[in-house]
Amino acid sequence: MKLTEKAYINRAAILCHTIVDTALALAYMLELFKGTRTPGYICVYTALCVLPVIVEWILFRKNPESGLIRHVIAVCYGMLYVFTIFTANSVTNFVYAVPMFVVLLLYSDVRFSVLYCGTLCLMNILDVVYVAVTVGYAADQVADVEIRTTSIILIAMFCIMTTIYLNRLNKGKLANLNAEKDKSTQMLDSTLQLAAQISRSIEQVTEKMELLDQSVLHIQGSMKEVTQGSTETADSVQQQMVRTEEIQNHIARVKENAAVIDRGIDDAAGMIRKGQKNIDSMTEQVGKSIAANDTVIRRMEELSIQTEKMNTIIEMITGIADQTSLLSLNASIEAARAGDAGKGFAVVAGEISSLASQTKSATVNITELIQNINAELREVSAAIDLATDSSRSHAATAGEVRDSFAHIAEMTKSIGIQTSAMKETVMNLDTANAGIVESIQTISAITEEVSAHSSETYEACEKNSSMVSEVTDIVENLNEETKRIRKNI
Repeated sequence: MKLTEKAYINRAAILCHTIVDTALALAYMLELFKGTRTPGYICVYTALCVLPVIVEWILFRKNPESGLIRHVIAVCYGMLYVFTIFTANSVTNFVYAVPMFVVLLLYSDVRFSVLYCGTLCLMNILDVVYVAVTVGYAADQVADVEIRTTSIILIAMFCIMTTIYLNRLNKGKLANLNAEKDKSTQMLDSTLQLAAQISRSIEQVTEKMELLDQSVLHIQGSMKEVTQGSTETADSVQQQMVRTEEIQNHIARVKENAAVIDRGIDDAAGMIRKGQKNIDSMTEQVGKSIAANDTVIRRMEELSIQTEKMNTIIEMITGIADQTSLLSLNASIEAARAGDAGKGFAVVAGEISSLASQTKSATVNITELIQNINAELREVSAAIDLATDSSRSHAATAGEVRDSFAHIAEMTKSIGIQTSAMKETVMNLDTANAGIVESIQTISAITEEVSAHSSETYEACEKNSSMVSEVTDIVENLNEETKRIRKNI
């Protein structure tokens, strides 16, 4: 909290009084420790030092500007000073009045200074008279007494004179301040008139700046829309350019694919013709294979018949071998009956029996061989039948394939015609798309120029708007300062 002049002087005086009383109380506490003062005396002296200070601070807390504070300081310190000089053993105790003389200069009150200083001087003179009457002074103390009396009177006179001079100086300063105040008042009146004129001019400028600001904001909004539109157009053109380039790439790939398809159709037509020839040749070979299979089947049937005849012959040979064996057995019996005469015949009979056995064994082997041949012939016949069926199926399939190749050839021819037409259409589309790309590039360049000019104009509008805002702020601040000056005046 900011203190007033009176409150500030009161606080300084109380603070000085507190410092002086504290120093005196501590000094007399030291006297107690030395044994030169009694505890009762120290208690009284301490009470005279502390209690007034407490009262003064309480008064200051209640009312910092209270005029009672200086009187409490003067009376309480005067009582302490009188008690000190009348109970002191030293002549130099009179100097305790000097600090308070200096403090009282803060109030610049001549009457108060005369009263206080005169009272303290009178107390010192009374103390000197009292000591001279009751105790007396030694010859060597007379000079000290004279110095004491002269010093206190001079200090009191100088304090009073200083207070008088300070009051005169303050009055002179006050007169000068009043003169300066009059001049300041005149200057303030002129300033007020000028401030009023400036305020009116500022209001006019503010109105103009508001209109200019609205105009700039309108232009800025329009240019922002134009810039956004140009930017969106440029983006759309760029997107369209990208899509057109993609279309161009697709057209190029379609051209390549059409050329590949055209070449593939030519190759397919050649392969179809070659396949038709191969199918015709395969059909002819299948026919020959079927005829050969039929011949083989007839031969196999004849071979089966011959094999059956061979079985009949084998049966006859087996019968002859059985009869020969029987005949050989009979011959052996008869040779045995004939005895020695029949030995030669027995040998012949044995050989015939052996020959019959060999014939029978060979017949069995031939029978097994013929049976195996018959089995193989049946398997070969089945395989030939299967091959014949397969050849007939292949012949039918070859016919169907030949018909399919003929249909594929017709479709390939039709596809070739359509591919040629598509190739021509793609060429026309490529030419048209190239024209579109060139037009889009031109539009994109124009749009970029428009967008650049729009951006420059928009930036200029933003700068103008910023400048208008700054000027408006300056004008408003100047207007506020003018109003504040007029208010303070």
